[in-house]
Amino acid sequence: MYTLRAELRIHSADVRGVAASSAGVIATASRDHSVVIWDLDKNAPKKTLEGHKHFVNSLAFVGTNRLVSASGDNTLRVWDVDSGDCIHVLKGHTASVCSVSAATEGSTVVSASWDKTARVWCTETGECLRVLRGHDAAVWAAAQTASGAFITVGADKAVRIWPGHTKVETGTALQAAHSDVVRDLVQGPDGGFVTVANDSALVYWRESQDSYVPMKKVSDLHNGSFCYSVDSFIEPSGNWRFVTGGEDNAVRISECIETLMDEISPKQTIMHPGTVWSVCFCANGDIVTACSDGVARVFTTDESKCADQDVLQAFEKAVSERQINTKLIGGVDVKKLPSAEAALATPGKKDGENKIVKGANGGAEVYMWSSAESKWSKVGDVVEGPGGTPTGGVVNGKTYDFVFEVEIGEGGKKEKLGYNRGENPYLAAQRFIDENEISQEFLDQIAHFIEQQVPPEALQSTSSQLSDPLTGGSRYVPGGHAVSGGGSGDPFTGNHRYVPQTQRVGSSSSGSDPFTGGSRYVPGGGSNLSKPEANKLPPPRKLIPHKSGMVLYKNIDQIDKIQQKLSLFNTEFAQAGTGQALNQEEASLFGSSLMPKLKSRRDIVVLEENECALVAKILKWPTSHSFPVLDVARIAISIPSGAAYFFGSKNGEVLDDVLAHLSSEQANAAVYIMGCRFLCNMFGNRVSGTVAKAQQSAILQAASRAARTDNKRARETHAALLVNYAIMLHDSKAPAQERSSVIKKSVDVIEAGEDHEEVLYRVMIAIGTLICDDNESASLGVELGVAKAASDAAPISPRLQQIALEIATILAS
Repeated sequence: MYTLRAELRIHSADVRGVAASSAGVIATASRDHSVVIWDLDKNAPKKTLEGHKHFVNSLAFVGTNRLVSASGDNTLRVWDVDSGDCIHVLKGHTASVCSVSAATEGSTVVSASWDKTARVWCTETGECLRVLRGHDAAVWAAAQTASGAFITVGADKAVRIWPGHTKVETGTALQAAHSDVVRDLVQGPDGGFVTVANDSALVYWRESQDSYVPMKKVSDLHNGSFCYSVDSFIEPSGNWRFVTGGEDNAVRISECIETLMDEISPKQTIMHPGTVWSVCFCANGDIVTACSDGVARVFTTDESKCADQDVLQAFEKAVSERQINTKLIGGVDVKKLPSAEAALATPGKKDGENKIVKGANGGAEVYMWSSAESKWSKVGDVVEGPGGTPTGGVVNGKTYDFVFEVEIGEGGKKEKLGYNRGENPYLAAQRFIDENEISQEFLDQIAHFIEQQVPPEALQSTSSQLSDPLTGGSRYVPGGHAVSGGGSGDPFTGNHRYVPQTQRVGSSSSGSDPFTGGSRYVPGGGSNLSKPEANKLPPPRKLIPHKSGMVLYKNIDQIDKIQQKLSLFNTEFAQAGTGQALNQEEASLFGSSLMPKLKSRRDIVVLEENECALVAKILKWPTSHSFPVLDVARIAISIPSGAAYFFGSKNGEVLDDVLAHLSSEQANAAVYIMGCRFLCNMFGNRVSGTVAKAQQSAILQAASRAARTDNKRARETHAALLVNYAIMLHDSKAPAQERSSVIKKSVDVIEAGEDHEEVLYRVMIAIGTLICDDNESASLGVELGVAKAASDAAPISPRLQQIALEIATILAS
């Protein structure tokens, strides 16, 4: 029987990955972005490896002196175990790298990513040897079998195989065996392998004619909860041992007898104070677990290595004090429960079976049956959910009208849930989920809990219908009408903003889902469909995807001032003798021909090559003098003949000059504004739009400097560029990997603390447009923090609340 040997404490966030080398070295990976190598004899860290810029998700040892880490920053890193140095950074994935495992051949590893691919890498050279494509969604794990074949599992519920020595790119899907997302796999008996999934099942696959078939399925291994991780170990007897970790806070150990390779029997369950993200066996059979409470733990069957009694007791207490909120399980009538003495006298029917009983103190308690110990062990107390009307308070530095103390079951911790009068319950629920890293599936339940706990009048919007301070027109108010105006101009550039007519959400008297308008699931209850049809308000006008077209800057009202500034700068260059000034003939052509054309109707004017060449010449001026030139250039490319010259016959060379100005240390707010306007206008023409798509990475990199300036107009134009990319990628049905950089840039704007409403509106429109039509993009959005970003921006204005609601709907669907 396994008993706690050690607790490894240093991480400041969830431990997401664990690994053990053949030499007995243990390493842990965490959401705190770090990797730690441990001295198990001292229960102390030996080395901390830092370099990743996002969560570290998975680890794999290669030999005894190389450790590979996989991260949400889209990279893997190869570390020297002895020195702690980073040997290589493996780049190629375009989304979060979920897992990494050592291959069976030499110094190679295989990684799995949210970009729908797996990759085979050489850790000695850092070279990517092979890309495995074929999944329709994120690849959660990949491994190489004893026969050399590569196996991948993914969010599309599929298990795929690639021959080890034949570079078939797309692989072959194996027979369906899981009903939900497949999360992990590991080698198993007879050259086979084992998979685990969100359907709570473990499946053993046996080799058959150069392929694999499912031979044995252990259902409900984690009592219906997601199973996240699996590892295997061959005992000296030849029997196989498997360990799994899951969302039910449990580690479950199963065994496969050598003579009955297709019979897998559960043997022991070890409860934890939180979700078990990852598990692995050590060379001696010990088990290492990664838990959401930030602690990695080692369990052993060697009684001489067990932890001290005080450590064991503290661990047991942490598990037993795990409290279960009755609001989430439908309520418990303690009077009707059997006494603990009577109910626990009967042995359980299977390992991990739960039983709720009345304890000696009169409260409801949860016990679990351990087959290994042949006894019932207490795993938690059932407590009443928060009742009554709560008072206000502060949560994470912000003041709220109502604050609840909620038992979320993560080690018995009490977390504060804040809610303000008039706030949409779903936005408050999403904020609570983000802050406490709770499963997204609880969104409906938490929102409904808020609706039941606060007074009905507190759910009603208290915002007044005010004039929009940004435009002087009417601001969008959910459920309201425009105070003035009434035009439906472009919400980015027009004087009037469109006014969606929407129902007020959050009323506790209705079972209507504010996301869909339909009936939502209400724990312990049904759908309330009794509201009279006459009282129903029209559904909200959707803001996502953005349908008002590209944001283009074609206005010419400042053209005379532009010409004056250009003339002034040209005189400076002529007097300085730098050779950058226009000569007399060029200056005459510029003033008498080019500038008048720029003032004319774009549909009838034609720019000549020599006129366009003048624009190209002055774009070479120093960045400190470039802003009026950029303004001229953005007008020129909005004219068809100008776009054809600059992006057709000249192959987009002008773009290099514009990006150089934006990237220059001499760039100021005016350069950022005019440079980003130029980039936005590239989307107004098919020829220049093609270049914008091809140069997406370089353009976004250079333009991102505008997002960090104090000038809000510059930040607005940068956000408009993100909107244009979002529309282009949405309309062309681009894959998620092409959308990822725009999603990330948009999230970065919000996470940087942006508080200007128009900027936030544009980046949220960009995010929503990118994730609304593609499940993989929506999944990528979750990984990149879209939910929290939208929740953070929502309180700024009603229309941001509307977009945040639509984004939350997409992510929850």
